[in-house]
Amino acid sequence: MGETTKFGVNKEQTKITTSIGSKGLTRHMGKINEEYLGALKSWSKECKMYLEMRDDATIGTLLDAIKLPLLSADFGVVPGGDKPGDEKAADFLWNNLNKMHKQSWR
Repeated sequence: MGETTKFGVNKEQTKITTSIGSKGLTRHMGKINEEYLGALKSWSKECKMYLEMRDDATIGTLLDAIKLPLLSADFGVVPGGDKPGDEKAADFLWNNLNKMHKQSWR
């Protein structure tokens, strides 16, 4: 039958139930390296694939259906509370949103 441990468990059975491998996702330099599609593993191939997908008529239409209502929405800044610092923070944010150089908020 084989040797048993002091708890009466067969040592051969414990070998069968031991864990193999490690938990979690594979990471390399802070980036998760668990991509299902091999074509998306490198950044340049990933960008090229997403640009091709965006140029597809169906996917481009779906992206526009999400993007255009967001672009047409009105937006503003509301202070987070009644303190004077909250009003200053809201003014600071609003001024920075509206006075960007070479780029608009929209």
